[in-house]
Amino acid sequence: MNTGDINELRAMQYYQAKGCQIFTPLGGDKGTDFIAVDNGEAHFIQVKTVGTRKYKDVIYSMAALRKSDGSAYNAKEVDVFFVVGPKVSYEIPADAIPEGSKCIMLDANTKGYKPRHGLDVSEWEVSL
Repeated sequence: MNTGDINELRAMQYYQAKGCQIFTPLGGDKGTDFIAVDNGEAHFIQVKTVGTRKYKDVIYSMAALRKSDGSAYNAKEVDVFFVVGPKVSYEIPADAIPEGSKCIMLDANTKGYKPRHGLDVSEWEVSL
């Protein structure tokens, strides 16, 4: 099992603990890792794993929000990006991500850091 598979299972466990029923699509990559049904409402979940990048002297955490073909997701395909990090995870509504974005910056090793997309991701932090 690879890290992505483990993180999908962690995300499924998170939604099950919230009382959701979990359904997984069959037949390869469908653009959604699983569907969480809560009180009859289906939420299409895409799980992503946090990585790190360095730009000049700044090291920052980020998550790639692109499909296997490199294209961006849209809000019709995914309801929630569940981003799993080593210390912090995020439940980010897809419609909060600027259209066409292929990554989201999460934090950095410098004070006063402001991600270029301008999102404060702290409001979407969750505990696993």
